[in-house]
Amino acid sequence: MTNMRKYLRLGAAALAGLSALAVVSCNSWSPVQETDASKYELRGNVLSLRTVSYKVDSTEDGYKAGDIDPMSNNIYVEFNGDGNATLLRRFNKDGNCVSEQTSVYNDKGQLMETELVSSSKGLLEKTVYTYKGGRLYSMRVTDAEDSLKKYEVYRYFGDDSIKVDYSFKEDQPAGYRIMTYDERGYNTGNIMYSLKDKKLSEFRMSYDSTGRRDSVYSDSMLFGKLETAMEYDDSGFCSGMVLSGEARTTVFRFERTLDSRGNWIERLTYQDGGTIPVKIEKREIKYAD
Repeated sequence: MTNMRKYLRLGAAALAGLSALAVVSCNSWSPVQETDASKYELRGNVLSLRTVSYKVDSTEDGYKAGDIDPMSNNIYVEFNGDGNATLLRRFNKDGNCVSEQTSVYNDKGQLMETELVSSSKGLLEKTVYTYKGGRLYSMRVTDAEDSLKKYEVYRYFGDDSIKVDYSFKEDQPAGYRIMTYDERGYNTGNIMYSLKDKKLSEFRMSYDSTGRRDSVYSDSMLFGKLETAMEYDDSGFCSGMVLSGEARTTVFRFERTLDSRGNWIERLTYQDGGTIPVKIEKREIKYAD
């Protein structure tokens, strides 16, 4: 179970890192945009989502959902009409809200500001986005005292690459990131460098004919080298994932129960050919229509 959580976290960290690098472009080329709803594998006009992950207990007849898994998502999300999250709440294993993130968008659907608030500590951080010519120009993250935590500036080259300069202190550049895109606008590479041009991390991605990401290669100082391969079922959901790290390879299989709108409301995760799931996720979905 411990290894399963570790590898799922590694895979999730890699994929989440890629999602966080998406930018908006309204000029000569436009990177493919993924809404927050699609990141949660949601279809249709979804108003809100509640997700809870459970550990698995063995029974005489097989298994059942056990305690809430504190290592997995236990969240509530609200979406606007564009499918982007306006509210994200995270809960602990006792069902108490521990943090709340709110997001504000402009009339073009571009993310302008987010605030992350802790239930116990108040404001944790605020992120402000600016745009030039319809494209993301900067992202500034500050803490509760308005001190800088991270600052990024985006520069666009040709029709297939973006350079992002980042810093953690005022007027003190820390490094840069290069993002590349294919002719369809899909993000195919992200490489992060230090100010002295030392490579810190690398991501390489490929996509199938429908635009679904089917492989990710990552190499970072934190996680080492990791290759992820995904396959999909007839409904378009990821049905299997192979995580190949430097120490071992782990195979995951996913089974879903769908609602009448085609969204999954339960997902079972199986590991390395096992017949009893290692995780059970349940979702409550509310629709705007």
